[in-house]
Amino acid sequence: MPQPHHRRALTVAAILAALAAPIAVAAQVSGPFPTAIVAVPNAPVALTTCHLEHASPISVRVDGSVVIANRTTHTLASAQVRFVFFDTENTRMDQEDIGLPLTAPVAPGDVSTARVDIMFQGTATLLSRVSCRIESANFSAGKHWTYGQRWPEKLIPIRKEAMSFSGGEGRGATAAQRVTPAAARVQVTVTNAWTDTVAGVLYVHDALAIVGRDAPTILRPSDLTLTVALANGATKTYQAMNGSAPTYLKLNPLGDTPTTAYEVDPTADMGRIGALTIPPHGTVTTTVTFAIPDPIAASATYRDVGLQ
Repeated sequence: MPQPHHRRALTVAAILAALAAPIAVAAQVSGPFPTAIVAVPNAPVALTTCHLEHASPISVRVDGSVVIANRTTHTLASAQVRFVFFDTENTRMDQEDIGLPLTAPVAPGDVSTARVDIMFQGTATLLSRVSCRIESANFSAGKHWTYGQRWPEKLIPIRKEAMSFSGGEGRGATAAQRVTPAAARVQVTVTNAWTDTVAGVLYVHDALAIVGRDAPTILRPSDLTLTVALANGATKTYQAMNGSAPTYLKLNPLGDTPTTAYEVDPTADMGRIGALTIPPHGTVTTTVTFAIPDPIAASATYRDVGLQ
């Protein structure tokens, strides 16, 4: 029969184990998660960025930002975006149409960043990914467009300088100017790769050594892609996350206070840091993270990192 002090030790261990379970679940839903922009061909407006994060580990609220581009000769006055929420089995949980809080009208060929704050129906811990799609828009001259309609006028290209400063890629992100296509200015080598799974989503972390060429180059996480073999025999290319890699809460073995554990060192996490300047002929080391919600081939490797 256990002695009294042994029973106390067992009781403490049971309490810590009980605490660990909800802490682990809560940690799974913190930070950014995969989003996908649904392309709408010939639409008068386009989404160029959709970045969302859980507002808190136990909340059914997400917040973030989207960048919208005006492809018409009219001034964009307002727009609405449809967000569809999916669980870990890729089943639709909820759908919300949100009006973008544009701070000013968007000129022809220009872009604008808008913050979004969304409450969704469902269990927070089951949220796996969100799709973003332009739903409707209102313009000057009384022009209106809704998804499914054909825009009768010629569309114009987005001004390059507008795209260079579009920003809107997460909390505290700073828009960065693209000097020239990054692939022509730097060389990227993968020095290490590892994975972890959070809420049914595979996260791939690639440690990189980036070597500059003849001129300074500003490189953003969105410039980097990873190509992976899928379980159905196809290959798919994913864009690096514009946000911090997932973190976890763990119990301190010497006490009952949970501490944050980092899958990627915050000082090396490019998604957290944002844009980096690569000096001419200099080497910069960093780590990028890719979120992969799709079934991956058993033989898949995670080192095919490229530039776009």
